[in-house]
Amino acid sequence: MRNFLDFHYLKKEKNDIEIEHFFDVEEVLIPLDFQEEYSIYKQKGDYIHIGEVIAKDINNFPIFSSVSGIFIEIVEKFYKKDKKIKFIKIKVDKKNNKAIFKSRKNYEKLTKKEFLKILKDYGLIDFNEKYTPIYKKFKELKDDKIKYFIINGLETEPYLNMTNTIIYEKIEEFKKIIDFILKLFKLENVLIIIENNKELSNFLKSHLDKNIIIKRVPKLYPLQKENLIIKYLFKKKYSRDLTKHKILMLNFLSILDIYNAVIENKPFIEKIITVNGKGVEKPSVLLVPLGMKIKDILEYCFYYNNKCRQIILDSAMEGEAIFDIELPVFRGTKAIIALNENETEKIKPYKCINCGKCVNVCPMNLASLKFLDLSLNETEKIKKYNFNKCISCGNCQYICPTNQPLREKIYYLKKKLEEVDE
Repeated sequence: MRNFLDFHYLKKEKNDIEIEHFFDVEEVLIPLDFQEEYSIYKQKGDYIHIGEVIAKDINNFPIFSSVSGIFIEIVEKFYKKDKKIKFIKIKVDKKNNKAIFKSRKNYEKLTKKEFLKILKDYGLIDFNEKYTPIYKKFKELKDDKIKYFIINGLETEPYLNMTNTIIYEKIEEFKKIIDFILKLFKLENVLIIIENNKELSNFLKSHLDKNIIIKRVPKLYPLQKENLIIKYLFKKKYSRDLTKHKILMLNFLSILDIYNAVIENKPFIEKIITVNGKGVEKPSVLLVPLGMKIKDILEYCFYYNNKCRQIILDSAMEGEAIFDIELPVFRGTKAIIALNENETEKIKPYKCINCGKCVNVCPMNLASLKFLDLSLNETEKIKKYNFNKCISCGNCQYICPTNQPLREKIYYLKKKLEEVDE
């Protein structure tokens, strides 16, 4: 397929990594990372219990403590070059840091209204595209408008090996919650999208409802993007609003979060993440508490401090290089990638040679090289080049032989457009 990249050589074909539970931590930094304003319900010196609501944003959406311990202080740290984020620092009480949540025995009797209330009250977010509360994705699509329910099992980014591990280990949980959702909303057209893996396809078919369609697609990046899946499956014109296509799409991590909230009665307090790259001796898939420091995770995976050249949060293609490993796991964090010198780009940027490679690999068919010459004040030209359709996949930056700073330029251009729209 034109405009896509193949990173299979950077991924494990055989699924032999198990999810490890890692909760041995001295303190956590719970991020207040979505809104400018928060109502914080605790103060310095208060004792906080695991699973307790400690803050809510301006939309009354909750943030929970992932540990039991003492509220130490509120701290600020830079996440991106121009973005500061506040964190609630909690010193962990190791003697009383075990969560006890009673399973919801009669979950099958929940009404749609009760189901949506749980998703909201337990702070569930879908991180596949934008940070969207999951209850809103269900609420926006009324029963008679949900034509397709799609579960996105694609993980085409380099270094990421998490989704298949989760599917194999949590298949019974997936079966239980998927069956419940299908029955509650009376959904008929259900598709699970996975990479072209016959073994995984057969595994899913043997465990899930026979009416669920398992669709295998090429292992190409960035096909995991929601809008690109829609274009590939239905040949529909690109739209950021899936409700126009009568489609509800969630990834497997979101489905698992729904299971934890609805059946296990557990709020959003932990994350499954990938740790990979040649900067660590022990690549892993870990279940960690929200707010655990990256430093603690890297040390657990035997981090080569003297050999590691760069640490990237989330994705090698779309993520951010970080310089402070005291930063924590955010609610949307999916990976920590530690790269050595052989894995990082050493070429210094020099003048664009107009080769057009960035245009050839853009899945949205944008003239990426045009962005380099744009001033932040040329908003009309930015709109002229359909810049708002950019999905920030990073293909243009990756393929550029002169190492032009396309991703950085795109970031600031997008920020400028957001300011103009406001």
